[in-house]
This record gives sequence, structure tokens and C-alpha cells, in this order.
Amino acid sequence: MPLPILQPRQGDGQRPLSVVLSRLEELGCRPRGRRNGSWAALCPGHDDRRPSLSLREADDGRALLKCHAGCPPEAVLERLGLSWADLFPERERRNGHQPEKRQAQQPADPLSWWAERCGVPRGWLEKLPLEARDDAVAFTWPGLETAKLRSPELKGLWDGDGPRPPLWPALPEAMPPVIVLCEGESDATVGIYVIEAAGLVEKVSVHALTKGAAATPEALGIADLDRPDWGDPVPVYPGEVPVFWTCGVTLQAVAPHCGVELMITHALGHMFVTDLRVGWG
Repeated sequence: MPLPILQPRQGDGQRPLSVVLSRLEELGCRPRGRRNGSWAALCPGHDDRRPSLSLREADDGRALLKCHAGCPPEAVLERLGLSWADLFPERERRNGHQPEKRQAQQPADPLSWWAERCGVPRGWLEKLPLEARDDAVAFTWPGLETAKLRSPELKGLWDGDGPRPPLWPALPEAMPPVIVLCEGESDATVGIYVIEAAGLVEKVSVHALTKGAAATPEALGIADLDRPDWGDPVPVYPGEVPVFWTCGVTLQAVAPHCGVELMITHALGHMFVTDLRVGWG
């Protein structure tokens, strides 16, 4: 059956293709990049089993999409909660002028952008399992073609149809006494750099939770929305579509099963870690 319809978006200045890809990711349509710069995804307009939706960015910044199974663009946009106007750059929607030809603004070297973002040396990044791929930073895993992509315009999109590992980098074969789990790849990059500078590589391993989103709770193992593992139930009203992602609370579920002697993380409802006990002060 067709996927649920997302709520219409509000203007946020993102590139149109990035908006469409993010919406597809939220619906679990698994968009993946191709070597020629285009994208493929499961079409939200029908019960798609093989990626039949093609997408690319035109020279003038428009997002172009086509369902090879025959879904009209209007049906695809409706499922995504978008309109025809959302396929055009913000400035063109605002002034109504004919779009001008332009090149997409991407960093000349994605790894230099990532080094500057994280505040680490560009050459040091060569130690990590990441690479420049299609104007983005691709976070990789041994033996997998799957990669998670990050750029100034893309966040949390995946390249490839293979499994999506929950942690980056992959856990080492010899587990150290301490595992540090971060909420994102930038935090993990900084953490790995700090641990190496402190000479604690043999004692501490730093990893990021590879946050993904899904429009259906079953995709993340949530059996009953009225009985969450953490916190209170969240009501879902008619016309709303819940979106689920990993967060800091995921660490609480990981702790009993990872086999490490010590894990430093926050308590539910207490995001700042100190040496004070709850109730002090």
C-alpha cells in the first residue's frame, strides 16, 4: 500500500534536491546516489519493491524526478508533502523570474570541508574510514559498499542498497575497556582525534550512532506506539506522520549488551554529564 503523506514543508532555504531526498529518507524510500550524480529511490507513489524513482539536479538548481513505473509527478509530490514550487530554488520562487543557469555550490574538496567543520587536520582524516564521493564525505565500513553521505547540503543520506550499520566506525576486533558513543559523525571525528592526542587509543574507542529516519515504527523495532521503551507515549493526531530516529537514549539500550567495563553516558532526562549525583545542589 502507498506510504503515508507527509505534512507540507515550510521554506528553509535548502536546495530543492536536498529537500526531496530528505523527505524520501524520512519515508524509508532509501535514496541512493549514482556515480553520474543522479539518485534512485523507492517511489512513494506506489508499492515499490525496486527503486523506480530517478532524481537529479538541473543546472539551474531545479530538482527533477521521474517514476519509471508511471506515477505522475503530482502523486509523488503529494506523498512527500511537497508542491511543484518546492522543486525550484528559493530565490526563483520568491521573485518569479526565469531561473538562471548556475552551478551547485559544493566544496571543492569535501574532506577539507569536513576537517574545517570538525577542527582537525585535513591529512589526519586519512586515518579514518571515510572518503570523498560525489562532492560529499562518505563514511564507509569494511567489506560494505554502503556509505553514509554528508555535505553542506546533504545530511544523513545513504549510498547503496546494502545494510546500514548502526555505528561508525565499525567496532574494533579487540574491544577496549571503554566505548564512547556519540550522536553524530562530527562528534565521533572530534572524539577520535582527542583520544588519539591524549594517547588513549588502546583504552578508549569512539563511535557515532548512524542516525536514520523511518516513517514506520516497525522499521526500528517499535511494536506499539502506546508502550514506548523510554518516556511517555506521544499522541499521533489525524494527518500527522510520526518520524523516528536514534538519539542519546539509544545509549541506555546499548549499555547492557556491549560487554564493556565502563560506559560514560547521560541518564534519561539528564543530558549534561557531571560528577554530581541527581538531586544534589
